[in-house]
Amino acid sequence: MGLGSYSVRSGYGFYTGDKMFLLPESISFSASGWRRRQNMNPQLEKRFDNLESDFSLLKMDVSQLKIDVSLLKADVSLLKEDVSLLKTDVSQLKIDMEVIKSNYATKADIESVKVLIHNEITSVNKEMSSVHKEVSDKIAAQTKWMVTMMFGFSGIIIAAMKFML
Repeated sequence: MGLGSYSVRSGYGFYTGDKMFLLPESISFSASGWRRRQNMNPQLEKRFDNLESDFSLLKMDVSQLKIDVSLLKADVSLLKEDVSLLKTDVSQLKIDMEVIKSNYATKADIESVKVLIHNEITSVNKEMSSVHKEVSDKIAAQTKWMVTMMFGFSGIIIAAMKFML
């Protein structure tokens, strides 16, 4: 690719005099191409300035994002600590629930105790009624004995009074 005497190849483009062209120059260098390139230079310079300002804004955005990421990393580490604490708390709660389940009665246990208590109360009631009957019988027998004794003593006292008089 020959460029003529006015152009020098450098890196990504070609230099002609003090102007830089981003596209390679053809061998035939015409005046209309030269004017067109001169008209494009201000546009390219504006675009380049816009790119520079956009690039500086991007740099600021990236630096802000880096700060945000570092803050997020700190928050994530705190969250990880909180999650680990929650995991230990949950495991402790599971252990406590197992202890509670093993130490305390279940519904079935309560029902069986309820039936047992009902049976015991029924047997106690039967015993109480039999004891009540026995006590009633003993009181009746004692009353009969006392009445008999009173009549007997009354008879003896009356007989003794008749002898004395």
